[in-house]
Amino acid sequence: MLRHGRQQLQRQWPRLSTTVAASPSSTATVASTSAPSASTPPPTSAAGAAPNAEEDASWLTWPARNPLTCLFFTVVGTWVYSLWVSNKANKLKDATEETIRGREPVNEDEVLDLRSFNEVESSAIATLPDKASAKRLSIPELLALLRRTVGGGAPLKDEYALERMLMSLPGAPDAVEVRVAAAAIAVISVGNTAERLEAIFHVLGERPAAMGAAPERLSSEALLQVLQALLLTGQVPAEKRVYVHDEGKNEIGLAKSWYQIPPIREWSADEWRDVLLRGQYVGAAANAPQGARPRPPPEAPPAEASTEGAESAAPATAAAAAPAPAALGTTPSAPAALPAGWQEFFEPASGKPYYVDSSGEGTWRRPVLACAPSMDATAAPPQRPESVDLAQFCEMLTSELVCVWGECYRVAERKRLAKQREEDEEYRRNPPWYARAWSAAKGMVGREAA
Repeated sequence: MLRHGRQQLQRQWPRLSTTVAASPSSTATVASTSAPSASTPPPTSAAGAAPNAEEDASWLTWPARNPLTCLFFTVVGTWVYSLWVSNKANKLKDATEETIRGREPVNEDEVLDLRSFNEVESSAIATLPDKASAKRLSIPELLALLRRTVGGGAPLKDEYALERMLMSLPGAPDAVEVRVAAAAIAVISVGNTAERLEAIFHVLGERPAAMGAAPERLSSEALLQVLQALLLTGQVPAEKRVYVHDEGKNEIGLAKSWYQIPPIREWSADEWRDVLLRGQYVGAAANAPQGARPRPPPEAPPAEASTEGAESAAPATAAAAAPAPAALGTTPSAPAALPAGWQEFFEPASGKPYYVDSSGEGTWRRPVLACAPSMDATAAPPQRPESVDLAQFCEMLTSELVCVWGECYRVAERKRLAKQREEDEEYRRNPPWYARAWSAAKGMVGREAA
């Protein structure tokens, strides 16, 4: 068999030799394939470069070919970024509050100890300026005056905390105004919040000409002194002293706080004084919560009670029969030539204007001035009041803006408990249908079991 195979190879060898000799490039191709050269670059052609160009162009058209995926990642990215902005703003606000707490001369526990250990009456605090030998005293002289007035000359307990409070006042330690010092340490009296505020009002209020008469008004300068003393002695919660500026909305109606960190800083006594006094002459509409709207009148406006009657005054009977809205809105329009105390609002359903006076009485007819001014006359802007009475003073300091001694939190808690009691009482008087059905079902089961 081997000999037969060798004979076949000998017969075919000449033909194979002739074929290889006729195609010398195949030998070079086989050689180059089996042993490529490191210095020779691989061949390139236009046809070989086309797939790479198509692959690069596919990335440019990927968003157009995957719109839902792009929308998903855009929404998620925007949400994550808004969370980051909110987190940074909260951290900045917390850091500002911690800085304020670090500057406070006393903490809440020390104030409670001063109040419980010494039992100082609010009336005794109010008499400190009258017993002082001068309008300004040093810190040791103020402490000695306080000892003589409330302690019979003996040192007060935890007097070091009281001294730190006095050291934080303007003019310390050599020349502190006695009235401001008395207002600052009124917090240690054992009376309630109203009694302490009344003592402060008595100390800094404007006294009438009659000898011994109680003060009736508190000037804006005295209000500034009170606010400054409360801030310096740490009698206002730190979270109320931080001001977060609301930059409003952008052109498309999106709140800017969603995508940028708002400026955060501390309230100053001047700013507080201006905001509080501004609330006294702007009226209830400016102080109403943001977003509040006047409730629409229960009845539709009469046909004759439109703007056509703006040229004549409303009769007394029409004004008495007109509905009075229960709450004022926050966005009253700017009517021209309305009498003092009147404001214009619009019913949401019909868009008809109605008018409310300072007492809350409403009318569909537009009130007019007794002597209307000429068109070119310019009305003087309302003047900020230069003084407040005791009720306004107490309302200012216990408001949500200042919240002196944390009183606004206690007021809110009392309101919450009162509302809860009213709801429980209403539930007992008029239970919902499912409670009545459940009671009836239990009664039926009980009767069948008996």
